Amino acid sequence: MSISRQGVIYWGVLEILRHLAGYTGIIWAQAVSDIITCLLGYLLYKLIFNWQDKK
Repeated sequence: MSISRQGVIYWGVLEILRHLAGYTGIIWAQAVSDIITCLLGYLLYKLIFNWQDKK
């Protein structure tokens, strides 16, 4: 999760927000990447435990 947040998600969000909002997008990139990482973690959690419950 840490690698995806700091490497993949943060870089992608930073580039997108930089083009859309300029300097303000750079500032907001960290918060947005944290939210996306949290949602990704929640989805992975639900997928893993739903898969284990069905066995």
